[in-house]
Amino acid sequence: MDFAELLKKRKTYKRFKDKDIAWNNLAKILASLSHTPSLGNVQNVRIIVIKEENKKLALSKHAYEPSAVRSANTILLLYSDNEEITQIFGTKGREVYSYISCGQALQNILLQAEELGLASCPVPPSDSDAIKSLLDLKGDKMPVMLIALGYPEEEAVGIESSTYLPENFVAFENYKGERSKSLWPLHQTIQKVIHRIKKKKH
Repeated sequence: MDFAELLKKRKTYKRFKDKDIAWNNLAKILASLSHTPSLGNVQNVRIIVIKEENKKLALSKHAYEPSAVRSANTILLLYSDNEEITQIFGTKGREVYSYISCGQALQNILLQAEELGLASCPVPPSDSDAIKSLLDLKGDKMPVMLIALGYPEEEAVGIESSTYLPENFVAFENYKGERSKSLWPLHQTIQKVIHRIKKKKH
């Protein structure tokens, strides 16, 4: 599967089969973190792997999609260890750059899971302090996202990522930059790529 097809194929699933994820596949997902960009090469992103049913149930009570957390075979807690990034970049490191690094790691995880045929659902915490307590996170460690992983239920319908075109959200040179299709050198190329992907699917 080429990268463009992988991006197009990835969906969010909220219901999962009662089926284990092979450890070698989980290892590949975790290894994707090694290729995550990190501002100043601080490497503040951390992961906790949760598979125990009781712990998943407890976590689900502090998540915005509790059913996805409960039914997933594996939960990854993506969190930021903020000590070093705060020392280097100050408040902006803790409140901005740490989230950027975690967001980049999240995308790697979701795409690697998709490539392995696994379903995923990123779930924001509704109570970060409660999650820290449940998982014994001490100090300046910030839960950013719970990632539910598993195999999708056959009847579950995935939620497709947005398909709006770059011409609707990209400007050139400044915020008020021209968005006219007539000034878009890439417009026809983008349309051809989308057409090719659609043909491959049918």
